[in-house]
Amino acid sequence: MPLDAFWNVMVQWYAGEISCKVLNFGKLFAMYSAALVLVVISLDRHWAILYPLSFTSAGQRNRIMLWIAWVTSLLLASPQLFLFRLRTASGANFTQCATHGSFPQHWQETAYNMFTFCTLFVTPLGVMIVCYTRILWEIGKQMKYKNELARSKNDLISKARLKTLKMTLVIVASFMICWTPYYLLGLWYWFQPKMIHQTPEYIHHSLFLFGLLHTCTDPLVYGLYTPSFKEDLRSWIRRLNSLLSRRAKNSRQIAGSELNIKDFSSTEGPCSSAVTMQSVF
Repeated sequence: MPLDAFWNVMVQWYAGEISCKVLNFGKLFAMYSAALVLVVISLDRHWAILYPLSFTSAGQRNRIMLWIAWVTSLLLASPQLFLFRLRTASGANFTQCATHGSFPQHWQETAYNMFTFCTLFVTPLGVMIVCYTRILWEIGKQMKYKNELARSKNDLISKARLKTLKMTLVIVASFMICWTPYYLLGLWYWFQPKMIHQTPEYIHHSLFLFGLLHTCTDPLVYGLYTPSFKEDLRSWIRRLNSLLSRRAKNSRQIAGSELNIKDFSSTEGPCSSAVTMQSVF
């Protein structure tokens, strides 16, 4: 992120070809891993709600799915290492990190972008929609036959699972809200490249940063749905308020003592001068 921000400010590329390749690989790898980990979470919630008796093997299954998600992200992002390279404009001292010349024809670049779009956004979103549609359907069936959901120990869906379900739904919703505008703009550009001259450049950067905001909000969502985090936050706020109140009390006491010293010195001033005059004469 800092190197990418520096790139946007300086416009041209100054960091060398290796950094050019590594930066663009890392950006796409981070995007793939974030999306595929969400898929793993959705599949875990799906199995936990629909097949609660398989909970004993959930740990091993989740570890395998996470390994698959990370390795798949690594493989899908690896073409960036070969596509991006340094290009210097002829007749000008201007160097850029770009994919220009990596695709012999424009349709090949469009095909690669569409493949990235499908594997990075459409497929994960489709899997998440299917998982949560089935989960909500199962919850609806249980609510139909039970007056109060998750009030009995024999209920298949406990309060903890419902809380986790709400948390993951919020994360999936933030994924859709944050990334949809960016990909809609990308689709427009891939099929009409001339549109890039019709929209300001700051819109492209703003939508991309808005998409990355999803990754930044995930820890906050996890924390807000974690009871220990809430208790730690309340405890930290109480300690902060106590510290501020003590400092305010000490500052008031110091201010009061300074006023007393000033009053004392003002009242003792004439007496001390009179004593001095008597001793002199």
